[in-house]
Amino acid sequence: MVQKYKIPIVVTGFEPLDLVPTPDLKLLDVAWDKINRGVMVTSRGCPYKCSFCASSLFWDRTRLHSPEYVVNEMLSIVRQYGVREILIYDD
Repeated sequence: MVQKYKIPIVVTGFEPLDLVPTPDLKLLDVAWDKINRGVMVTSRGCPYKCSFCASSLFWDRTRLHSPEYVVNEMLSIVRQYGVREILIYDD
């Protein structure tokens, strides 16, 4: 629980992060063929505790997918959707 804001936050997670299944991107309503870009997240959290950022409120530490996991997810996105760019949305 975060006492400063009096908001109960329950953190559950996978250890290691590679146990998180690859997301089913078919569930997203995205026109992959029009924008020609894929998106992915390769980590959770941030190693810094900036006062203006909410990341440290949600994640108690930084966890990274392994390089093999990231490459496999990239290959999967490219094969399934034929994208030419992949945007990585990490903190």
